[in-house]
Amino acid sequence: MKPYRIALADLPVAVMALDEICFPGDDRVNPDGGLWWIVWLGKTPVAYAGMRLCQDPRNQGLAFLNRAGVVPGHRGRGLQKRLIRARIAAARRLAVNELVTYVMTYNVASINSLVSSGFRFYVPATKWGGTSAVYLCKPLN
Repeated sequence: MKPYRIALADLPVAVMALDEICFPGDDRVNPDGGLWWIVWLGKTPVAYAGMRLCQDPRNQGLAFLNRAGVVPGHRGRGLQKRLIRARIAAARRLAVNELVTYVMTYNVASINSLVSSGFRFYVPATKWGGTSAVYLCKPLN
């Protein structure tokens, strides 16, 4: 079997197709304005994740991990953790001081992946992900 490889995505259509497979009942992700990574198995995309840099001048050095999905059949192989590590490394190269994200409370696997990657729970001033979300952050400095 070929090994998985992670690459910065230059195919927004692949990100949107993966989003449809991973989250069929959700609103579609908009890949514009963010950085996206795809996990490939040979020539087949099997997972993806995004990161957006905060554009608000009051929050320079802040980035948001948004949306990550693994195609059924490839779950449980550590791909989400690899995508978290790839985004942390990229954030450090971009001089990001802190990463933030949210996860729905029922998504225990994602919460565990983030916590095991050094993210900690916090309560934001505004719950932008809704009241059914868990909020996590990771200082990078």
